[in-house]
Amino acid sequence: MLKPNMIGENRLKRVLINDKKEFSPELTKILKSELYEMFDNYLSVKRESMDLKVVINGKGGYDVVITFNANYIKSYGIVV
Repeated sequence: MLKPNMIGENRLKRVLINDKKEFSPELTKILKSELYEMFDNYLSVKRESMDLKVVINGKGGYDVVITFNANYIKSYGIVV
């Protein structure tokens, strides 16, 4: 049998996880745009091929998956 404080802690964790919302479409669009700009500095990225998924994982955090097609790696010289 769980102690009362453990029951409360487990309940609080469930409430906090359930209260988390999926990323809004607006936030997803902003994040996708900013990631595109970053990746495009190094790769020839096809903007229309970029896909971004943000989902709540079982531990209450977020899993982020980014996929896209790139034609080639851009030449960027020597980084000092």
